[in-house]
Amino acid sequence: MPTLNGDESWTLPIPARFVVDRNGVIVYSEINLDQTRHSNPQGILPVLDYLHRQRLA
Repeated sequence: MPTLNGDESWTLPIPARFVVDRNGVIVYSEINLDQTRHSNPQGILPVLDYLHRQRLA
């Protein structure tokens, strides 16, 4: 860990995923403190579909 962090810490990053619209507004956020659990990427598809529909309207 020290090699990856670039210092002597053994700190792990917190996995997070954000979707930001064209106006800089966070429209979706996902933060998981459990390093062993990975979220399903398909969870953001409805958000992306919504943003796409908004852009076409």
